[in-house]
Amino acid sequence: IWDVARTAEQVDASKGYKAVTGPTAGLVALWYVDEGTGTNIADSSGNGLDATMSGMVWESLLYGAQVFSAIQSDSNLSLVGDAAIDGSQLVITEEVTSEASAAWYPSRVDLSNGFEFSFDVQIVNTSGIPADGVVFVIHTAPEGTSALGQAGGFMAYDSISPSIAVQLDTYENPSDSDPAFNHVAVMRNGSLDHASGNALSTAEATGTLTDGLDHSVTIAYDGNTLSVTVDGSQLISIPLDLVAEIGCGFAYFGITSSTGDDNSRHVIKNWNGSTNAQSGTATQTTSFLQGDGDGEVDVGDHPQLDDASTYLTLECWYKSAPGDVGQSSRLISRSGAGIFSLGIGSAGLPFLTFKNELGTAQIDEGVTDLHDELWHHICAVVDHVANTMTLYDDGV
Repeated sequence: IWDVARTAEQVDASKGYKAVTGPTAGLVALWYVDEGTGTNIADSSGNGLDATMSGMVWESLLYGAQVFSAIQSDSNLSLVGDAAIDGSQLVITEEVTSEASAAWYPSRVDLSNGFEFSFDVQIVNTSGIPADGVVFVIHTAPEGTSALGQAGGFMAYDSISPSIAVQLDTYENPSDSDPAFNHVAVMRNGSLDHASGNALSTAEATGTLTDGLDHSVTIAYDGNTLSVTVDGSQLISIPLDLVAEIGCGFAYFGITSSTGDDNSRHVIKNWNGSTNAQSGTATQTTSFLQGDGDGEVDVGDHPQLDDASTYLTLECWYKSAPGDVGQSSRLISRSGAGIFSLGIGSAGLPFLTFKNELGTAQIDEGVTDLHDELWHHICAVVDHVANTMTLYDDGV
């Protein structure tokens, strides 16, 4: 927040994240929104104008080249359903009926530039018919690390979309046009139907996956091609545009599994991985706030903001999430006297509402729908001397 009417040139120059550092002349408040926990948002301008978050949750992003070791025993894993860590291994389901479980890495990770994940899977069935297998899932669904599908042949990933899933399927479900053998498949958007356009590739597994032995699995992506290797044999290699498929390169990854009337104990061991970095991208972790339209960052009724009664400039960085289309979201607002609110309307256009003793004014401008799941710089400038209110998105 500034108590000056910033020029178009200044707005354009400051549209990069953390392009502004405080203290700076005219700068009233500066929030980097990278705390990662709690409801207090610290002011970095030097003026002590901390803000308060409400109705939103913290998310974290991992940028650049990352290395993951022993994921299966990471205490920070988000375990959903019946999944449990047992020493150095991850038990997705026990050998009982009608379980549905998932284990998700807790942060979104930049997977767009390539990755490689490997793990050993052990599927144990001591009586009856083994079912149903495990699935490695990459997704950007709004449920995040709580995502979970149904038990039985749904393999606990059926409702997770947008997604790319690698099935290790041990049970034939004729209704899904399943092959009559242990098979590996790449599926889109939670689909189970191998006869649909969402079945990207299917291959027979080498040998049986349900012999109670450890079977090694490697899933690799180089930015253009996805490959699946089981027990040293590459079974699938297909062209894939991951960002186009799931709408964003920053995604959740994890493993799901289920049982039905028939069942197996599904165990994951030695789960490791790595991601590639785009040239010039530093390896780092950052945090951001995510809401469903009802949350905001409230700057309160700080008296210092009264200095912005003649001139006011608000800037923030925003990215829509999957499912935000048609939703209106307040991003930053001030309570008390001199109320203002900057946000994104249901049509994806930025809006500014400003209220003082003279009344209330609101504008919404732009031609580009910002509900595109990309980061955007949004800026509003109020000039009471010139009697103008101006909105910018990405410096324009």
